[in-house]
Amino acid sequence: MPITWVFRATLDRRRPSWTSSLPSRRCSRTRSRRRPSTRESVAALFTGRWPSCIGAVGWNATPKDSSTALAEDFANAGYRTVMLTLTTMLSDPAFARGFHHVEHLARQWGVSRAGPQLTRRAIELWQEPRAQPLFLYLHYLDPHGPYDPPAEVLARFEAFAPEADALDLYRDIRPHLPELRRSGFGIGDPRFHELVGRYDAEIAHTDLALRELFAGLRARDTGRRLLVVLTADHGEEFLEHGFVEHAWTLYQESVRVPLLLWAPGVIRPEHSPQPASLVDVAPTLRQLVGLRGSAEGGEVLFAPAKVGLGARPLGERLRFSELGIAERNVVRALWRGEWKYIAARRWLAPEARAQSSQIEERLRQSGTLPSLPTGDRLEHEELFHLASDPAEQRDRKHEAPEELACMRQLVEAHERRCPFAGPASHPAATLAPHEAEALRQLGY
Repeated sequence: MPITWVFRATLDRRRPSWTSSLPSRRCSRTRSRRRPSTRESVAALFTGRWPSCIGAVGWNATPKDSSTALAEDFANAGYRTVMLTLTTMLSDPAFARGFHHVEHLARQWGVSRAGPQLTRRAIELWQEPRAQPLFLYLHYLDPHGPYDPPAEVLARFEAFAPEADALDLYRDIRPHLPELRRSGFGIGDPRFHELVGRYDAEIAHTDLALRELFAGLRARDTGRRLLVVLTADHGEEFLEHGFVEHAWTLYQESVRVPLLLWAPGVIRPEHSPQPASLVDVAPTLRQLVGLRGSAEGGEVLFAPAKVGLGARPLGERLRFSELGIAERNVVRALWRGEWKYIAARRWLAPEARAQSSQIEERLRQSGTLPSLPTGDRLEHEELFHLASDPAEQRDRKHEAPEELACMRQLVEAHERRCPFAGPASHPAATLAPHEAEALRQLGY
């Protein structure tokens, strides 16, 4: 069975994509929980294990040699394994483990509009004569900052500001968000809606690339069954909780993305309301293809049904999400039934995030990064009842102390099994006085 694995950097919850029109008899859809940073997400995706369980935490997270990569399993089963990416975040050789062929189509970070290029290259490889089945991993960058869609696509959306006056996410918005908010930046402000319009336009542009990809895959009959998986590594924030971008928090807008599996004649068509998790993808693919492998962190999502495979009831299992970027927030989230709990060992409020974003790249380049926090002290915790408050606007920790205590104990037990890596060692570097003072004020 040829496997095509499509991974988009972010997926939006505002506008439906063309994938909603895929033939329903061939699709299974559910929601998925993700880590809100690319390297942590892909490390978990490739191994089926929580990032903290394999030491894949932080800005430079990578899957460790002790964890079996999914591509290795497919290669050992006789598949030709290929990875094509549009992000420089996966350039570490650890992400290439198990792949026979890897192409990084973007030579610098943040190159927008390249989705069609990735699609064309994927179709070229798909059409090459071969005796082996193919495992193809595609990582599209868009939709993703800096939000720079083609003008003809942007024209379809409500972009209020001329291109010359548009605010840049990384230069103008993120580091100066408190001042912008005080000047009215937000719902009803044309500058904010222009930002969201550019993001939506990137979704539309990537949808066109995916439409072309599916057409190319279906145009060549390989004589083998085809399985396509479509998901994302994180969502995106647009002031739902006071900030922008991603990889800062574990609120729903950052971690809730679709997971779509399309396998004509194999998977029964349905939409599953039960949330899946990133770590479920690897064991599920192994099951669908008949490979052996463990499901240490995840669950197999399908079980035999009257017609094909159907969604397997997962019950009231615990679902976790993690973010371990020491220069940002160090936080875990737990879903249990209708409740969601957020616990942070390090927590920057929105104004502090803006301040941190001004110096974090300098810190990474110098090697002077803060260590991951140790000990049991929580800087921040929240409890939400998602059934009545899906947007997470009402913290219930003082209203449901028993639920809070239970969730806290469950997260602590998970931390004991899979602690974030200990203090990192970094080379000494000289910071400018204002940078050192900014670090001190942020608690580093």
